[in-house]
Amino acid sequence: MSRDPLAALFAAVDAAPDDDAPRRVLADALLELGDPRGELIALQLAPVLDDARIRALLDAHRAEWAGKLDLIGDVVFERGFPARVTIGGPAVVKLGALQLRPTIHTLALRLDRGDQMPKRVHVPASVRTFELEARFHGLPAIKAGAALRRVALDVATVARGDLAGLAAIADLQLRANHLDEAALAPVTGLRALVIAALQRIVDLRHLTRLEELTTYATALPRLAGPIRALRCPMIRVGQIVDPLPLRVVSALATPDDLPHLEAFVARYPDLDELTLQPVHAIAGIAGAIAELVGATRVRTLTLGPRTVFRRAAPGNDWSSP
Repeated sequence: MSRDPLAALFAAVDAAPDDDAPRRVLADALLELGDPRGELIALQLAPVLDDARIRALLDAHRAEWAGKLDLIGDVVFERGFPARVTIGGPAVVKLGALQLRPTIHTLALRLDRGDQMPKRVHVPASVRTFELEARFHGLPAIKAGAALRRVALDVATVARGDLAGLAAIADLQLRANHLDEAALAPVTGLRALVIAALQRIVDLRHLTRLEELTTYATALPRLAGPIRALRCPMIRVGQIVDPLPLRVVSALATPDDLPHLEAFVARYPDLDELTLQPVHAIAGIAGAIAELVGATRVRTLTLGPRTVFRRAAPGNDWSSP
């Protein structure tokens, strides 16, 4: 095969970045020409990866295959093409001039204290996950691409209106030293929220689609919506009072929480999975907890990192931990 038709094969990959079929066709064509890029694509599409050979190919050809990205960031290849890009330091301000190919699904920016934060960040159309770590900076204006669904932010402050450009995302992981109580107002489509380092109660009642909440908050947010999974390792069971249709719960517990636990599981009859982070002597009453929870629909009960009770169906005996 001459090299002229290769442009069409590369374009087919860019047009359907989630589809392996165009990549296999391209790999075959490149292998026929003796091009090592074809070997990389084939190796990364194989059911069992040959990590040593993949590393050798990337060590020899990364600069050529990553292009300008290799000069300003760290590039991770998946299925033969750049897929994850991390840009740090002064190079972040060059982001606007880059043309990211559609195979790149994750973009991460890392800024330290002395680095310049761009006033605006335009997330390219193909990117589905955007991460920003800038603990000494506020949040820039972010314009989301059409594919963006998951965002992870670790910043100094999030003010009212800062998330206006992220209204369509479904998954947000947020750590901020200072968070305005109305900062989450624009992201009404969230289905999963991780919120850490929270110093005040934040109203989540407008998040009517929220299904999964993880928080290390010192004050439990006011909850809302069809939340199915609640992971609050710093929240005691007795503090969870909102009448939500919970199926998965992770919380802190002490021996004094046993009465609260009885009321808690009675309040959530559809609870399927319960994890308690034990403090003090709660591990010594694991049997009592298992007996108390035994009358519920819970099928997996985890006490700390090692003690796990399981059963195939509600009403069955627990397996030995």
